[in-house]
Amino acid sequence: KFQAEALQQQQQQTTQQQELATEKMKRQAAEQQRRREAAVHQKEQAALEKHRVEELAAKRKEAAEQQRQKEAEVQQKRAEEQQKETVATKKKNDEKASIKRKIREAADRLRKQKAAERQKQQREV
Repeated sequence: KFQAEALQQQQQQTTQQQELATEKMKRQAAEQQRRREAAVHQKEQAALEKHRVEELAAKRKEAAEQQRQKEAEVQQKRAEEQQKETVATKKKNDEKASIKRKIREAADRLRKQKAAERQKQQREV
């Protein structure tokens, strides 16, 4: 009877140890699975972040290019306006010079005419 109880107790202990070992293995397997899932999740997050950063960089690059084009267009317009102003100024200066030349020519003709009249009058006298 004592041996049977001892045997039964030994079997219970063995069963308990096996159950504990099984539980421990299940916990370890669950922990490994959790770590694998966490690693996969971390990789996915890193890929998403990389993609987001790349998109942001592309948007910044595009915005910088658009800004550069706008500035180039503004510069082009300024150059065209300056060219128009230069042409207009040259035209005005040419017109002024032409008027001054005509005035000088008219004044010269008038002086010559008066001089000729004075000579004519002096010859008559």
